[in-house]
Amino acid sequence: MSDPVQILSSAKMQTLASKLAGSFDLVVYDAPPLSGLADTLQIASYTDSILLVVRLNKTNKTAAEKALESLSNAQAHLLGLVVNGS
Repeated sequence: MSDPVQILSSAKMQTLASKLAGSFDLVVYDAPPLSGLADTLQIASYTDSILLVVRLNKTNKTAAEKALESLSNAQAHLLGLVVNGS
């Protein structure tokens, strides 16, 4: 099984995420960009909240809006936004 979505949606991943959530107060998943990938939305299903990171003067408005729409459609709770770069 080498497809990331299959791995992230597997019973083993669900078990791991459950064990981590039961053992720690805070679990942070570093995920790839939302645009065009299902990986992040799959990871979002294991989380209480999402922190969206965008790059100043690199992330265009349309991409950010699509990311927010994808999170909303996945019923993910948006904790906040971090803008990095200069």
